[in-house]
Amino acid sequence: MIVNIFGVRDSWAGDPDAARMTFLDIDAVHRLLDGLEVIEIEEEDEDGDSFAGPKHWHVFDIVARRRPASQA
Repeated sequence: MIVNIFGVRDSWAGDPDAARMTFLDIDAVHRLLDGLEVIEIEEEDEDGDSFAGPKHWHVFDIVARRRPASQA
């Protein structure tokens, strides 16, 4: 699986319009991935652009997969 998870320092984290979105810290990300084989995890924490203009991005980009039954 390839996923992107918002981090707690993302500028949308305190936005009332993003109330239905979830923002996680690194410990919560690792708990979410418990039991999976993590192939790559990269943390982005930088200013950039969005469809609505400039913002601060805090995102975890993750590539993970289920472990084979023999390794579980």
